[in-house]
Amino acid sequence: MPQHVGRPGTLRRWLMALAAAALVLGLTACGSPPGGARPGRMQITLLGLNDFHGNLQPPGLSVNAADAGEAPRPVAAGGAAHLAALVAAERAAHLHTAVVAAGDLIGASPLVSSLFLDEPTIEAMNLIGLDFASTGNHEYDQGWHELKRMQDGGCERYTAKTPCQLSHPFKGARFRYLTANTLRSDGSTLFAPTAVKFFEQDGVRIGVGFIGLTLRNTPHMVRASGVQGLRFTDEADAANARIPALRAQGADVIVVLIHEAAKAASRCKTRAARASRATSCPSCGACPAPWTW
Repeated sequence: MPQHVGRPGTLRRWLMALAAAALVLGLTACGSPPGGARPGRMQITLLGLNDFHGNLQPPGLSVNAADAGEAPRPVAAGGAAHLAALVAAERAAHLHTAVVAAGDLIGASPLVSSLFLDEPTIEAMNLIGLDFASTGNHEYDQGWHELKRMQDGGCERYTAKTPCQLSHPFKGARFRYLTANTLRSDGSTLFAPTAVKFFEQDGVRIGVGFIGLTLRNTPHMVRASGVQGLRFTDEADAANARIPALRAQGADVIVVLIHEAAKAASRCKTRAARASRATSCPSCGACPAPWTW
């Protein structure tokens, strides 16, 4: 997110984005299990968040939430513990669940995370069980070499701060960053462009494909040294180019994860309209909700 939007302490924004991005996919099974019995629908729950910004400690915020048929009531929100509890509760309630993020997990973080180069936040997301994440502009605050270290682990020093002060060594993210439109000088993507997660029920297997995108304007939002040697291509073109390969890998549904500004719902909708109709549920950061075509 732009600097003036993605600052620490804005937990209410990303928690509301988490609620907006919670998506249930009713997928009619395409195959028949042995014996000819055909299941009706497989329910897959996607939990999405963005703009965590290393806010590991609860900030004392609450959001109004209500179950079906109940009046809204304040629910404690913010911090890694509350997020972990929410994700655990959703996983317990739903058989098939994926947890994804649309950028700015790290960067512009409070001292509890930034003092240790955001390694604690990566480790917290490992414990929460994040599956995939796209990169926001703040992921590049310390440079893309340091971002690679966040994924791969290790203690090589890329900044003025000392890495591996808490974990020796720092093992990196167990979740996977996806960057379909972030290219290095040789044309390869910085991280894997896509991933597929499979769910099975009653002999039927459904694949959910994920495409990670970063805003092509990211070089105008971060220090030039942080993205030197990288180029950011058109988001919709990059997404559409990856669809055939995802289909070949068995993706029945495709989800796009893109970091988008909180006040840019109209731009997000424009990009979604440009994306191929073969792509389902583009999850656009802090936009009001994903779309399904």
